[in-house]
Amino acid sequence: MIEERSRNRPLGSVFLYEDESDFLLKPLLGKTLQKVGKQAIVPATLESKKFYCFAALNIDTLEVTHINRRRKRSLEFIEFLEALRQRYPGRLKILVLDNYSIHNSKAVKEYLTRNREEFEFLFLPTYSPKLNPMEDVWRVTKNRICRNVFHGTIERLEMALDEEIGCRSYENAVIAKLAA
Repeated sequence: MIEERSRNRPLGSVFLYEDESDFLLKPLLGKTLQKVGKQAIVPATLESKKFYCFAALNIDTLEVTHINRRRKRSLEFIEFLEALRQRYPGRLKILVLDNYSIHNSKAVKEYLTRNREEFEFLFLPTYSPKLNPMEDVWRVTKNRICRNVFHGTIERLEMALDEEIGCRSYENAVIAKLAA
């Protein structure tokens, strides 16, 4: 259904895979290469600060539109939809998303009613993250900026995420996923 809709979409529309992810100040620990007899030391914090990133992958250009927020509610999701309206003005935005509750909230449904000419939602089957290439963007991004790295402040972590997404260094992972 989703692949068919992607191929048979209206001219001028944009097809986007959307997802949210949490970014914690505490570093993700993972395997790393070390010299024999040397142990890696990764600084950390006791603070449990985090932020949320709302993002959508344009399947044609492999560009990611994103916003970072301190909370993950319907209000922030609507702010993200507004960011998509600004990024793709006057175009139908077809979003493929999971069944997270904020995507179906009353506030979001009211927003979509007011903007029905601009958005179409296609929901993935429940528990199917492998069908969303945005999950691969998160995997690559978190490996690059979060694994065994301590940024010191939430603001520096946010800047690292913005820089990583801006450089589009995850294209090969996404292309491989789509080709499979």
